[in-house]
Amino acid sequence: MVSTVPLRVYLDRLVDANQISRWNFLVQHLDHGIAIVFLAELIIIMCCYRLGLLRMTLRDMGLTFSAPRLKELLWGFLAGFLTYAASLPILLRHNQNRGLTDLIISDFYHPEIILVLLLFAILLPTCSEIVYRGIIFEAFLESASVVPAVLLSAFAFALVWPIFNPIIGLLLGFATALLYNRFRNVFPAIVANVVLTIAGAATLIYRRLY
Repeated sequence: MVSTVPLRVYLDRLVDANQISRWNFLVQHLDHGIAIVFLAELIIIMCCYRLGLLRMTLRDMGLTFSAPRLKELLWGFLAGFLTYAASLPILLRHNQNRGLTDLIISDFYHPEIILVLLLFAILLPTCSEIVYRGIIFEAFLESASVVPAVLLSAFAFALVWPIFNPIIGLLLGFATALLYNRFRNVFPAIVANVVLTIAGAATLIYRRLY
């Protein structure tokens, strides 16, 4: 059996004393790794549908480049806030993603924070909504009515969403699928996803501070 002592010594040398434990350091980078792998899978799916035999355009995936209407923005914000409110009891007992919150609390101006914000607050919400609403939800809708399509796409999203908790992912999946079905545009769903992600992260940071 390979000894883990050299790994522990190496991690202890990487982490400053009395700042964050080597195990939280591992959890932090595991969170990043899972999110990056998930993002890469989403991009591969988008490329396959964009460049493959189906040749779906970005408009077919629900992504339009015209300026969103104020009504769509407000509905996206409202859906994200209501999903956050429904998820709050879970977030108040949530103990995962501590590595990320510890990093933000201990060194908010660390360069890695920019990458974390870019990954979790922009890239993941955008790509996940394009794939799970613009592609997967539409695929379910072609062979089923709206209710089964919403349920199936939400469950599929909750199983793989790498942030917070599968139950929160399920609630978000329901909300964004209904938004997409209402407006036929992924932008309100992206807004809802971003609002929930930022509000949830702020709640976890508040818990760690107080």
